Amino acid sequence: MKWARQRMTRWWNSPETGNPAEEESLPLGRVDRFGPWLLVALPVVYALIMLRAELATAAPPNDSAVHHLWVEWAADQFRAGRIPVDGWVSNLGFGVSQFHFYQSTPHVLSGAIEAITGWSRVVNFTIYFGVSLWPISVFCSLKRLRIGRWGAAVAASVSLFMLSQDGHGLEILSYVWRGRGVWSQLWAMWVFPWALVLTWRSTQSGKNFGRAVAAVSLTACLHLIQAYMLFLVMPFWALIDPVSLKAVWTRVRRVAILGGVGFAGALWAILPFLLDAKWAGNSEFNVGTFYVNSYGFKQVMAWLVSGEVLDAGRFPVLTLLGGAGLVTALIKARRSEAHRVPLVVLGVALCLWFGRETWGDLVNLLPGGDGMIFHRFVLGVQLAGLMLIATGAEGIAAGFRMVTKRLSKTQTQLPTSAVAVGASFAALAIAVGPMNAFLNLNTQWIREQSAEDNVMNTQTTGNWVAQLVTTAKDRGPGRYYAGLMSSWGAQAAVKQTPFYNWIPATMDVDIVGFNLRTFSLTGDSEPRFDDTNAAQFNLFNVRYVIANPSEHPPTVPAQKIKTVGQVALWEIETTGYLDAIDIGPTPISATRVTLARQSIPFLTGQDLQRKIFPAVDMGYGNPLPPSSAYQLPLDARISDELVDEDRGTYGASVSVNRDAYVLLKMTYHPRWKATVDGQQVETYMVAPGFVAVPISEGTHTVRFAYQSVSSYRVLVPLSALALTSTGITSTMWHGRRRRQSPSIDRTEQPVTS
Repeated sequence: MKWARQRMTRWWNSPETGNPAEEESLPLGRVDRFGPWLLVALPVVYALIMLRAELATAAPPNDSAVHHLWVEWAADQFRAGRIPVDGWVSNLGFGVSQFHFYQSTPHVLSGAIEAITGWSRVVNFTIYFGVSLWPISVFCSLKRLRIGRWGAAVAASVSLFMLSQDGHGLEILSYVWRGRGVWSQLWAMWVFPWALVLTWRSTQSGKNFGRAVAAVSLTACLHLIQAYMLFLVMPFWALIDPVSLKAVWTRVRRVAILGGVGFAGALWAILPFLLDAKWAGNSEFNVGTFYVNSYGFKQVMAWLVSGEVLDAGRFPVLTLLGGAGLVTALIKARRSEAHRVPLVVLGVALCLWFGRETWGDLVNLLPGGDGMIFHRFVLGVQLAGLMLIATGAEGIAAGFRMVTKRLSKTQTQLPTSAVAVGASFAALAIAVGPMNAFLNLNTQWIREQSAEDNVMNTQTTGNWVAQLVTTAKDRGPGRYYAGLMSSWGAQAAVKQTPFYNWIPATMDVDIVGFNLRTFSLTGDSEPRFDDTNAAQFNLFNVRYVIANPSEHPPTVPAQKIKTVGQVALWEIETTGYLDAIDIGPTPISATRVTLARQSIPFLTGQDLQRKIFPAVDMGYGNPLPPSSAYQLPLDARISDELVDEDRGTYGASVSVNRDAYVLLKMTYHPRWKATVDGQQVETYMVAPGFVAVPISEGTHTVRFAYQSVSSYRVLVPLSALALTSTGITSTMWHGRRRRQSPSIDRTEQPVTS
């Protein structure tokens, strides 16, 4: 016991490792240099083999469908000679300027690749290689924590085998075909660990400033949730080692510069969203649910202790390794700043993951806290878990070295490499089995889906639906309907993929039913679509219905156009994307959350039948139109419809017998510009969130065009200038410091007794 106390005291009081630059330049033996890479190679090879089916063409049944759709939209913009940093995406949610409301950088880059190469499986490619090779990023970033190369290798070797109860973390099930489909998160998780480590090291040493800024900017461009956590963690780097007030103030300045320049580097991606956030939808269907409230302290801690954050549904082997790392970090944190880093990341991530369920309205004090999706911060807890696993592996190795040195008569110590390999193999032996079972099933499902998607085989559902959509396209533009997610739409499917997923992702058309997937202001009206109300079919321009004729035929007047196999196409008469309407005397007052609910009386009442629309007052000072003088019945004719969805342009020739309004059946945004007979006119917002303009008696040519954010022309060069100047300045400054610093004599010195 005396020996154990002495060893623990020595370990507790061991000084923090020295200068990181000197440490990394020290020579390594072959085992320590190349051995960790063999551990990293294990999950990489495993994933490259087990995820091969992800490269197949199979319509996804999850949110990957919208990412396929948006990448295709970006590719079309590039082919047309336009840069798709903004534009009108009409396919979902009655249209939305999605690319500046969402982290669209992955879609823009993937769209560019598709436009250049003509390869339509860029999303599949990024999922396959992005997931399979991620352990390399984990190892290369975590070893810079200066906790140990072998510990980082152990963390990397198990990084693909994390399983959480929530299922939205940095885990393989978040990305594969039958997983969650959070594809944008995949891009940022390559950079996020680097951003955390590099910002800490740059704050500590004042070095590698350019790399840290680049990592911050790239994280912010790729994924807002990971960037949000990064910006909340960074201030703690200034307080993590409060040796003196002067040192803290120096670190505060470094953090401020890192955050400020990093934000400037991502300004083009963030600022338009911040300035336009009031026109982004905030779904009331998320209010009071775990999506925004998260799970609270009690549930999160129960999952953490029971292993449901890293080892859901199996023996908690990764949790035990992380627990060993937590103990090691708590012990070593007294003397080692590097061991405080995982504790800071874990603490911030847990506080965010507790969410509104724990903190209540206090979360509104955070920037954007009123609309933050707090349950997604499980990803931060899992990343902290990997840091602790690396720490735990090194701690276990240190413990074994103490024991073997004490017990061995020859004073031989068990090397860290042996302990790391043993820990990695033990963890993988337990974790591989459940993962194998799921991935084998995932592969089987992909093959079945790919076979049923085959449009060349006349016996497949994919062929039947593709024929019907092609027929409908030839008849003219309009939205499609194949059931709602909350109704029979979930049963109408091509194998596992519902029609409302399959049709827009595969055939690139507008659809009603795949709802709550965008930031559209009118998005919450989509789940309330009543397929027994003919007036709503016209309101939303739902012109085509695709369904099994024996199970879900339309209940409103419709003409059956074609039947192929077990699926039929119906056409319903609408006025197209434009209509002539009146505006009633009483506007409705609404917010981003309540707009759809406030529109319910209109959607279900007689005013919709009579085409008398209430104006909408959002409280932003948006202009309200004067009401119509509709004593005389409105007689209108819409002809010569113009629809250019790629450009966000709609128009028609409209004839009316008196003054009225023309309705565009697209989500309102102030950047909709309208002309009547070539003269620009004011646009107004009417229920349930569409666009309207006034016209006088007679025949007029009416055009609507979405005008993209013009500030991108300034913001993109500014961001590029910020990053370039930072890189040049950092390189010149470090070069000057190297020239001024004395050279270090690294010749081997004889060991004296």
